Amino acid sequence: MTTAPLISLPAEISQLPQVRAAFAASERLPLRQAWLTEQEPAFRPASVATGWQAGEFLVFAELEDDDIYSDAAGLNDETWEKGDVFEMFFRSAAQAEYQEFHLTPNGCHLQLRIPSRDDLVDRDKRHAVMQDFELSPEVFQSRVWIEPGRWSVLARIPLSELRLPDEPSGCSLKFSFSRYDATRGREPVLSSTSDHQVLNFHRQQEWRSLVIS
Repeated sequence: MTTAPLISLPAEISQLPQVRAAFAASERLPLRQAWLTEQEPAFRPASVATGWQAGEFLVFAELEDDDIYSDAAGLNDETWEKGDVFEMFFRSAAQAEYQEFHLTPNGCHLQLRIPSRDDLVDRDKRHAVMQDFELSPEVFQSRVWIEPGRWSVLARIPLSELRLPDEPSGCSLKFSFSRYDATRGREPVLSSTSDHQVLNFHRQQEWRSLVIS
């Protein structure tokens, strides 16, 4: 069981070391390729930490990357087809609906609220478009830092958007974090914090559980 501790972050953050220091006591969750017997040669490590503060759930990820780029343009673009993307999945224990949020190195968001896993499958069978689930305007804030060989992201998500109360201590979430590590000239390398037995990030039976402490 993962815990998300109480963290104190200023409203405006400019320095990456501030964020690393704030998450120093948070568990770092590595991304893996559990559906493979051996990881791909092009796999690059990444880790995610979580926390919370008044009104916000916090996610901090650091992702090693040989070719940091995204051609995504604007809110709810098809991020996974346009370069690097970090993905976040959440489901409150009391809800069938779940959220899927994307972040790209150039600061674009994709925001989906999916009524249920069954609803997603049914729509896939009917070839429905993902616009059915899109959220607009932007429902969370983010910040991206790019360094040589690595990009880092901080997401600040309203507790209410995750169906959590203003005082969330003791509440639980099912969650998963994943990425498309794109490099120009080859297929993207995928990875996840969940031990997916097949490559499908929506397999909630393999998502992990988190308790807000």
